[in-house]
Amino acid sequence: MNRTTLIAGLAMTFAFTSLHAKPFKHPFGELREYNDAWLSVCPEKYNPESTTKFFYETHCWAVVESAAEKNSVDYPYYSLRIYRDRRDGTITIGFTHAPNEPETLDVTRPMVVTIDGKKRLEIPFGEGWERSEMVLNEYLLRDSEGQREFLDELRNGAFMAIDIPLIRGETSLYHMVPYSLHGVRASEKFMKEYASPR
Repeated sequence: MNRTTLIAGLAMTFAFTSLHAKPFKHPFGELREYNDAWLSVCPEKYNPESTTKFFYETHCWAVVESAAEKNSVDYPYYSLRIYRDRRDGTITIGFTHAPNEPETLDVTRPMVVTIDGKKRLEIPFGEGWERSEMVLNEYLLRDSEGQREFLDELRNGAFMAIDIPLIRGETSLYHMVPYSLHGVRASEKFMKEYASPR
């Protein structure tokens, strides 16, 4: 099976997948909501005066995970987040890399994102993805023309394939991870609606 056929098949699978739930209180002290493949979170702990660069006290977020690939602590190898600043609505996109096996991101090559098998975005590290100052295995795509284009595609697409540049041993490769985009708009609605504590 070639890559195009694989992406088309995955896109059809995601197109018919639907899961919705009402907001619920999580034992961690967070209001959460599932929207298809995306989980949205607004912590009850909210401190608009916080100056820390850690997002927990000041942001809500929506996350989609590489469900088929989990490490030894049951955390996804690759996850994508949309952070919404609860104070001013600013959006930041985050990508987390947490593999089990010894592999590193090859930050000399761009991440390649394909939306619905058509739209192709190349997002470099350094100029695009910046390493988080608080979470060492997370890279952030802050407010920029590239981030806005990426976010617009997430909102309007149905399926995304991310080709992640990796180094495993002495081998350089791209590893493709599929994600559903169903639920992005509903997740953004949740984050906006519950930005203020209730």
